[in-house]
Amino acid sequence: MRITYNKQEVNVVLGTGDSVALYGVPSAYSEDGLFLAVWGSAELEPLPACDGAAPLLRVSMIEGVAGVPVVAEHFKAKGVEYAAN
Repeated sequence: MRITYNKQEVNVVLGTGDSVALYGVPSAYSEDGLFLAVWGSAELEPLPACDGAAPLLRVSMIEGVAGVPVVAEHFKAKGVEYAAN
């Protein structure tokens, strides 16, 4: 999956049951101002350990029709784009 925000691009590989979240964070926490969290279905979501984190995107890869994985969008902020590979 390719995620773009504010002219920055991040690539993530998700399997069925995996989720990804993108947060905007202060540049003192991360130079690029982003925190990317990836977790599996039996795991807790990693969260940024800073004040001022803003959720930008949360999606999961779920099993669709005939077992074909599909993206389930839970939240997407303005300016965020993504495409499943």
